[in-house]
Amino acid sequence: SSDPFYTIKYSAMPSMHRGKKKEERKIQLRSETVQKCLDPEWRRQEVQLGFILASDHKLVKIRVFDEDMLSGADFMGEVRIPVAALWNIPPPGYLEHWFPLHFAYTGPGHHPDEHPELKTSKVSGALLIKFQVAVPPQPK
Repeated sequence: SSDPFYTIKYSAMPSMHRGKKKEERKIQLRSETVQKCLDPEWRRQEVQLGFILASDHKLVKIRVFDEDMLSGADFMGEVRIPVAALWNIPPPGYLEHWFPLHFAYTGPGHHPDEHPELKTSKVSGALLIKFQVAVPPQPK
């Protein structure tokens, strides 16, 4: 059995405040671990991506791990979602989509060149991800 959890990473676009550009905002979240489960359902986490553009090349990266207290977390797969794809959801839009997990993780300690055994790791499974896009109210 597995003890899965996921992480979400995204670098939000800088916003403007009083005519000054704010720094890029980094979003990093970690879910709770679901103990001894091969078909986990996690609590909903709302992630505010901020303003997105149709031309945005950034990715929302969701990585799934198996928590192991002895050897550390084992990488199970990753989903990369282009934020520009969210632009096409008609506001106020809602979308549910199954994303297959892929072996794309290049984080520390899991790079395939450093660990040849990971090249043969079998990644399987998918994540059901629900998106909601809202249009901010226009100033009067």
